[in-house]
Amino acid sequence: IFKESSRIRRDTDVIQRRLAGSGTLEVTIDTGVADGVKDPEVLRALDRLERFLESQPHVRSTQSIVDYFKDLRRAFHGNDQREYSLPRSREEAAQYLLLYELDAPEGDLRNYIAFDGRKARVSARVDLTTSNDAVALAREVERYIAEELPDTLRASVTGLTVVYANLEEYIRESLVRGFGSALVSIFVVFCFQMRSIKLGAVVMFANTMP
Repeated sequence: IFKESSRIRRDTDVIQRRLAGSGTLEVTIDTGVADGVKDPEVLRALDRLERFLESQPHVRSTQSIVDYFKDLRRAFHGNDQREYSLPRSREEAAQYLLLYELDAPEGDLRNYIAFDGRKARVSARVDLTTSNDAVALAREVERYIAEELPDTLRASVTGLTVVYANLEEYIRESLVRGFGSALVSIFVVFCFQMRSIKLGAVVMFANTMP
């Protein structure tokens, strides 16, 4: 919409290049049980969801509890990159979470996991793009959730990218419906006033052009 020379366009381009996207897409996962995110099967499902998101156009990066677990496990194994993996058991996951919370009780881990461990959030940084692309991305994520996510998990897609995309779609559809109904009403009025459908069409042509 904005010219490439405009300040807002230049600033947005800088943010997208240096901060890995200026929009967000959030997927909230509900395991249905307390401490459900400590289940290795759930963590593997979140990991696959992250990899899927990263494979999508306009997605620059992802973040979730999965990345914290991988970092913690590697740290507890002498920073051996071969140990950059998920916990092997629920007990191992619980120990990592406890140690992290003791070390950083006000840390940003709570941005990605609920207090009772029932829900988790996968956050994706997304390029600011067209509403059509944003809607397509959201629908593709919803398709993946419906087809690939285990039946025991429930997920919802939100975030500023989805909000803005839906807002633009709503405005566009409202304009089409508004102008369409107005033109039809005006056409009917002209036809009654001039007692001729042909004359009404001629007058509507002049009124439609502006």
